[in-house]
Amino acid sequence: MFTFSTSKDILGYTVTSVIGPVSGVAVRTRKDSDHLAARMRSMIAGALTPENHKIQSAVLGAANRQMRKNAISMGANAILEWRWVTREIGFNVVEGVCSGTAVTVERDADLEIGK
Repeated sequence: MFTFSTSKDILGYTVTSVIGPVSGVAVRTRKDSDHLAARMRSMIAGALTPENHKIQSAVLGAANRQMRKNAISMGANAILEWRWVTREIGFNVVEGVCSGTAVTVERDADLEIGK
């Protein structure tokens, strides 16, 4: 089991050790035609386009996998205070960065969720 949480704790678990900061970075390029279509739609609609959503999901997925791999190599089984951001770093290049705190957690034996 490996858990991510955007908060400082996980309901039903106790943090047994704080290992330290952990991060993951991924960069993806998009086809020029996808980039142009996304720019046109965002200018007209002013919203996140399907093309932008697709590339952001891909880059964040890759960054999360990298961060999880780094945390496991440090001995963690969870990441708390998980944060992420994407940004364009060129005409058709998107970067995703994830960060958090690598920790070890144990399930609380006396907590029954839902009662």
